[in-house]
Amino acid sequence: MCDPVTIALTAAKSAMEIKAQNDAAAAQNAYFYANRNNAVQARDLKVKQANLRANQEVEKLSEEKRQAQIEALQVASKQYLAAGESGVSGNSVVAMLRQTEAQQLRNETSINSEITGLLAQNEVDAEAYNAEAQSRINSVKMGTPADTLGIIAGNSIMSAGTYYSANDDLGMFST
Repeated sequence: MCDPVTIALTAAKSAMEIKAQNDAAAAQNAYFYANRNNAVQARDLKVKQANLRANQEVEKLSEEKRQAQIEALQVASKQYLAAGESGVSGNSVVAMLRQTEAQQLRNETSINSEITGLLAQNEVDAEAYNAEAQSRINSVKMGTPADTLGIIAGNSIMSAGTYYSANDDLGMFST
């Protein structure tokens, strides 16, 4: 059997190792959570910025669309007025007005497509920012708590081996 001093030293050594490993795990966990919070904040800011930029672009395109509608109405009014003043009427006037309306609709369709593409790109950007944040989070591992039983068992076996080899005549390993 081991003497009380060896047992006390083994217990103290085990306790210090367990505390050191648990402290290291706690520090690693703190680093993990700080990294995670920073990654989420960075992602949120990037998404906000992308949304703001997309909203500004959509507003700009919507204004272009309104201006094009106003211009088309003005052109149609001038065409209708000119036709009335010159005494022209019938199919040729209707065809001319329909051409103006068709051009306005093509402009609106083009702008609507641009808005749809812009919003789709914004969604893809947000997904990319999420993936980037997740990758950053995954790059830091959480701390692993101490293997208490393993440390105690390992230190006990080492102490017993040292004790018995130092006291050959007392140990079960003696011949």
